[in-house]
Amino acid sequence: RVETAVLSSFFTDGGARSVVLARSDQYADSLSGAALAAAKDGPLLLTPTAALDPRTLAEIRRCLPEGGTVYLLGGTDALSTAVEGAVRDAGYATSRLGGADRFATSLAVLEQGLGSVSDVLLATGHGFADALPAGAAAGAVGGAVLLTDGGVLPPAVSSWLSSHPAAVYAV
Repeated sequence: RVETAVLSSFFTDGGARSVVLARSDQYADSLSGAALAAAKDGPLLLTPTAALDPRTLAEIRRCLPEGGTVYLLGGTDALSTAVEGAVRDAGYATSRLGGADRFATSLAVLEQGLGSVSDVLLATGHGFADALPAGAAAGAVGGAVLLTDGGVLPPAVSSWLSSHPAAVYAV
């Protein structure tokens, strides 16, 4: 997974404007991170929770100019403070986008990472099959992916949807 993410980073040397970093052992945070990576003009890379993978660090150094921002998806249970510290020690700014669970993290990616969007794609946070292509679609239209609890909208997601004018698509 880590190597595949690195090989999928087609940015030229120093050509990325940011990097989005997600944990490598679970997929949920990366589902909403795909649209963020597209919006922030950078790759979506993966690393283990406890320590920054050296291949990932090498790719960050290759594609992101020093001082650039690395968006960390999830709380410290997803990407540890050691991962965050290693990114900072390498000369990059960090911005953590996380919540109490995968649903709250997808909302944090939207609110704090993407800001205002006109399109929201809803997909279950309990499987990746629907949300994976939704991330690519959201990235193409400048939208966001919000995760649902199966067929149920988490309260925070429901509240956001009722108070923001956006086209909403169930995937």
